[in-house]
Amino acid sequence: MAHVSRKKIAASLLGISMAVGFAAQSHAIVIATISGQYGSPVGDTPNLFIHNSTAFDFTNVQISGQAYNGSNAGLAAGTDIDKIDNLGGPFHRTQIKNLPNILANTTLTYTFLDGPAACGPGFSNQGNLFATDYDDTYGCSTAAQPGNVKFTFTALWQGDPIFSVFSPDDNFTRGFVGFLGLDQTGNAESIFDAGGAVAGTGELGTLAVIAEGTPPGVPEPSSLLLLGIGLAGFAASRARRQP
Repeated sequence: MAHVSRKKIAASLLGISMAVGFAAQSHAIVIATISGQYGSPVGDTPNLFIHNSTAFDFTNVQISGQAYNGSNAGLAAGTDIDKIDNLGGPFHRTQIKNLPNILANTTLTYTFLDGPAACGPGFSNQGNLFATDYDDTYGCSTAAQPGNVKFTFTALWQGDPIFSVFSPDDNFTRGFVGFLGLDQTGNAESIFDAGGAVAGTGELGTLAVIAEGTPPGVPEPSSLLLLGIGLAGFAASRARRQP
């Protein structure tokens, strides 16, 4: 049986990884933006504005959230996929929302309206990252700490993947944007919450750009195809060397 040297294996894998990396970098094209405001158009509630300023629709639109900081941010774990507001099921730390298609040259306003007001009986929305009055989901006091949320937006644009990743701390402004009604440490009843109690008065900021490609750590379909082709070619090369 012919021997394939470690150097040749390493060189083949290096070529594959370079091809994958090049494919990922080639799609870094900014095409749209996402803004956020606490209290607009609904008072005391977070709102996202996804601006599709292109000539093509966004399809397969999805946004996920993951809580961080705040003493209650990590109380639940797992993934909750809500195609329809699923108030009967358990809520988890990481949640995914399927949104409608965003037509060309339009803006989708997504308002956090999952269920009744957070300060209702029993705080029924504890752990729901998309709840009405999200900042108060663990109680209407400064001791409530639901934690801020990191969001990941994904969709398809002309059949290609697009994405955006942002949070109140890490966003386009390079500063803190209190669009969730929480302060920098994830506490409720903050100045940002008070500022958005009346509809249209909360802090408005551009949170993120939407770019072609996939979120960091998620291979693009084209990259996976290149990797598959490279591995198949490498396997075929080894097979030809067999006696």
